Amino acid sequence: MRGRDRISDLPDSILHHIFSFLNIGHAVHASILSKRWRNFWKSLSYLDFIDDHRPNVDFVDRVNKVLILREKLDVLRFRVDSEDRAVARHIYSWILAAIQSNVREIYLNVVARCKLPGYLFSCKTLTVLKVAFDHCEHKLPLPSSGPPNLKVLHLKACRLPSAEVTSKFISGCFSLEHLELDYIELESGKKYRISNAKLESLVIRNPYIFADDSNCKFEICAANLKAFTCLVVMETEILFEPLPLLNLLILTLKLRTLV
Repeated sequence: MRGRDRISDLPDSILHHIFSFLNIGHAVHASILSKRWRNFWKSLSYLDFIDDHRPNVDFVDRVNKVLILREKLDVLRFRVDSEDRAVARHIYSWILAAIQSNVREIYLNVVARCKLPGYLFSCKTLTVLKVAFDHCEHKLPLPSSGPPNLKVLHLKACRLPSAEVTSKFISGCFSLEHLELDYIELESGKKYRISNAKLESLVIRNPYIFADDSNCKFEICAANLKAFTCLVVMETEILFEPLPLLNLLILTLKLRTLV
């Protein structure tokens, strides 16, 4: 006597929660295990595209097919993690598809030297944005004010625009609570003002100015800040306005590397 398929008897809400722990490739493959699951992946709200380097699998083609065939439902999480340099030619359309689906969280971890669209940094539904490159040739197209509901922003190995534009963008993210800047490229000889009334956690790690010995300069104005972690060269200038709620400060200074 065949055993009963108890998992397929679970309500859709629980199945969606279970499938949310799978990347989209595994979710599609799991659909063959049950008739009820056959098209279940098309209604998933968590789209995690992880390039696992499977033979005879075109990562870009897989992403395109899923975005075309899935049901027109809101996206809670959109993730692209790939070393495929072909991603650069498609990232615009993928991000646009996610934004049109009222995406809440976007995670990009790519080696492709791609240019990101400006509308990514003004998406009204976005609450979490994490962008990591191995190297970025293009400055981020930051607007004068950021996404109104953005709470978490992590940027790694990105080129920031001018100090004035970057400062306005950060202060214009009115819901921002956590900001992490990791290996960011800055404008030479300028002061970056990080001013935000809601910011609670700030991490600045290894900022640099390409092909220039100028020092990085930061001015921190965040009265609600509770935690600040900073790893910079000794010559970095950091100015603080009063931080009455600060209870965690990790400041690491290192010597400038001579090439």
